[in-house]
Amino acid sequence: MTKAHLLPELEQIEQIISALPGTVRTQVLGHSPIAPNDPNSASFPIYKLSFGNPDPQAPCLGIIGGVHG
Repeated sequence: MTKAHLLPELEQIEQIISALPGTVRTQVLGHSPIAPNDPNSASFPIYKLSFGNPDPQAPCLGIIGGVHG
């Protein structure tokens, strides 16, 4: 079973990243293991997506999302 089957939202995020190479800046902040107690467990990337002006003095809007369950 692929990660996309376990978490289809991950595939959607990665499609957005691929579709907007000049518009979105991406950074992988870390990884979340599927089985935290298993050091050999696969993990999901934690993405940071940034859009717009990178100037820290520019006005901004933050949209934060997460998956719970």
